[in-house]
Amino acid sequence: MVLTEGENVVGIDFTLVKAGVITGKILDAEGRPVVEERLNLIAVDSNSQNVRSQILNFRTDDRGVYRIFGLPAGRYKVAVGQDVRLGALGGGRPRRPYRQTFHPDAADSSQAAIVEVLEGGETSGIDITVGSILEGHTASGRIIDGRTEQPLANVRLGVASRMENRD
Repeated sequence: MVLTEGENVVGIDFTLVKAGVITGKILDAEGRPVVEERLNLIAVDSNSQNVRSQILNFRTDDRGVYRIFGLPAGRYKVAVGQDVRLGALGGGRPRRPYRQTFHPDAADSSQAAIVEVLEGGETSGIDITVGSILEGHTASGRIIDGRTEQPLANVRLGVASRMENRD
């Protein structure tokens, strides 16, 4: 809507809703804090079915503590680590990634506890002890121009994994 000079508009109302917060701590199997680990938040419906999954820019701090804020009221599952079924890579991280683990310490999404977030509320104590570190593999080599047989610089390389069909 564009107003011209001297024009007056009434009846434009909107409601601001206070966001919620989820907070907790991520530890490894030895009870040490897991530092700089990303969180995965899955919104679920009233039947506890996954609706939307997103990897967040929220990470644990140097004590393994995280705080996810700005959330709309709703029901969520919280996880850390990588889903091995997706064949995810560590994204160039210097350490090997953890196997995906859901609150409270569940390896499978169906065993995850539902976290209720109320409008303007803080849901705390959503702690997770991560599962095992994923086994990794290393690949190395050079990318060579087929015509000149010279190494190529600044080439983007993608890697994909394939899961065997396990009927």
